[in-house]
Amino acid sequence: MRRPKTKEWLAEQVRTIGSSTAPKVLGKSKFGSPRQVAELMLGQREPPDLSQNKDVRRGIILEPIGRQLVQEATGQRVQLHPQDKFVYNRVFPFAHALPDAWMDGKSVQIKWPRPAKFQEMRMAGLNEEYMISAQHELAITAQDQMWCAVGCCITMDILLVPIKYDEKFVTEMMLTEQEFAENIQKGILPAEDAKPREIEVPTTPGKMRYVSTKEAVAIAKAHLEASQLAAEAKELADNARDRLKIIADIGHAFEIQDGQDSLVRCHRIAMGGKTIFDHEKAVRDDPELKRYYRTGDPYEVFRVYDMRRNT
Repeated sequence: MRRPKTKEWLAEQVRTIGSSTAPKVLGKSKFGSPRQVAELMLGQREPPDLSQNKDVRRGIILEPIGRQLVQEATGQRVQLHPQDKFVYNRVFPFAHALPDAWMDGKSVQIKWPRPAKFQEMRMAGLNEEYMISAQHELAITAQDQMWCAVGCCITMDILLVPIKYDEKFVTEMMLTEQEFAENIQKGILPAEDAKPREIEVPTTPGKMRYVSTKEAVAIAKAHLEASQLAAEAKELADNARDRLKIIADIGHAFEIQDGQDSLVRCHRIAMGGKTIFDHEKAVRDDPELKRYYRTGDPYEVFRVYDMRRNT
């Protein structure tokens, strides 16, 4: 179990650039900008209180399970790295690393992202933030390879990805970090909209399968065409309903006739707002209500995404 982070620990963490900070310095993180990192390192910003952050709590609570899953997958012992033992490298005095664990002499980073992110990485490979963090750790710990273990908090599946040292990327990354740290020592902060130099981040393969048979292509095209027709039909129907509402000003109920044949009958009725039970608020006010919830039966979700919209 990790010990609570002391003021001394927090001060040590922001003194130099760590593995979790490196993606922010490179402008590749959604959880912080180079400017925010600079303000933290200069003492102009207080470290955020993440004790109640659900993502952070999930990672802390499930990390021992992550080590267990890695052990089961590899048959090798996984040992926790003391979290008060920052790792430094004299070649990069402006940076540090704090591995989660070690296995067979290689460091291990254990990640517990949200389930959707886990599925994305299972299909397409590690995201840029995880890769930058891993390459930073490889540089500081002077390893040629380490492991990144990514777990799914629902299914308890584990992706165990070997990360190899990428010399070209690490050289560019550490030059960027060094320049950033030197500016910090001079009291120079990056601009709010500063864009760090563009660096191509290494990638790892995912488990996405690609199918290009004639039958699969024909079915996919049929689905896309049907989806497009359905969208156009809905737009046409919505437009027609809006125009019918204008006609409805003649009365609350009416029929539209084509000669002697009635085409449609319309009713326009003003309704009061519905009373809806707020389940989330009820549980917040009275946590005991949680015992009335039950887990549903397993089910399968199958979605088809139109990839043409992403190009």
